[in-house]
Amino acid sequence: MSKLNHEWAIKEIHQFLHVTDQVGYDNSGGGVVMLGTHMRGSKTEASQRAHVVEQILDRVLSGWRQDRPEKDMKFVWLRDRASRAKAALQRAAELAENLGDNAPDMDAANLHPWAWENGRSYWNTGHYHQAVMQATIRVNAETQAKLERMDVSETALSMRRSHWMRQRTVPLG
Repeated sequence: MSKLNHEWAIKEIHQFLHVTDQVGYDNSGGGVVMLGTHMRGSKTEASQRAHVVEQILDRVLSGWRQDRPEKDMKFVWLRDRASRAKAALQRAAELAENLGDNAPDMDAANLHPWAWENGRSYWNTGHYHQAVMQATIRVNAETQAKLERMDVSETALSMRRSHWMRQRTVPLG
């Protein structure tokens, strides 16, 4: 797994915003005059593009699903979130340079699968504390199983693991 491709994500968001843009009816042909606006693209295309944009939002805007209305037929709410994500992507370097970064830059793909598999769904929904707790529980359980010591707690387990690793390591020279 690699980091998010900012250029691709911005392009996908732009295409979604273009398809879901509200435009006036073309009344140049004469006859019946239509008032109001309609979505530029078809509902099908908008839904397809919305699916991709939602995946991008999961990675760019934490907690973006909060307060989501049950029905967003014209994609107004999702367009707002997509616009925010586009700005965040386009101006990420500028924001980091001028505001500083209060957290380490980390790619979840570099985490051990035990940790990320258990924490991903919590992290993506903004439940960061729970994500870390679930990852910790999984790593502890897998370590206990690997060392065949289900009776040992986290601190003692780490100490025993270190001792066990020293015993298995062949000294150099």
